[in-house]
Amino acid sequence: MTINDIKNTYGEITEKIVDKYISEIKQFNIPKKVLVNLVLSIIFVESKGNKNAVGDDGCSIGLMQLNWCAGTPQRFGVKNKDDLFKVDVNIETGTRYLFYLIKKFNGNLISAISAYNAGEGKVGINYANYVMKVLNIFNNLSEKKIYLAHQFQP
Repeated sequence: MTINDIKNTYGEITEKIVDKYISEIKQFNIPKKVLVNLVLSIIFVESKGNKNAVGDDGCSIGLMQLNWCAGTPQRFGVKNKDDLFKVDVNIETGTRYLFYLIKKFNGNLISAISAYNAGEGKVGINYANYVMKVLNIFNNLSEKKIYLAHQFQP
């Protein structure tokens, strides 16, 4: 999938997200094994770059759609639900959660991305569509391919 394919499929919002949030993401002390392009890809799929996005259930909040009701942001130090609408808080918390998942699943990006979407205990084939959306965008941004058998070492 090329950037033009992504633009045709998802609109030019992908480029706007990259332009708008790349500097925000790079300012955090993101572990080297959590790629900036992976964070951008999750932001695109989760919220289409809308920092004020709220999931249908009212629990998933902000750019990276962190699930307040499941307690995910609280595990990473967020004390106020409204803070998740702040770009810096949301990206930092979502990135820390993603790194945690990559470590938990021994570097398996497929499982980590699936768990990011479904929850840590619900990794599986049911979430393949979400994973493929994230990886298509990630592959385009990175100009690299990730294969299902690839193990990412945290």
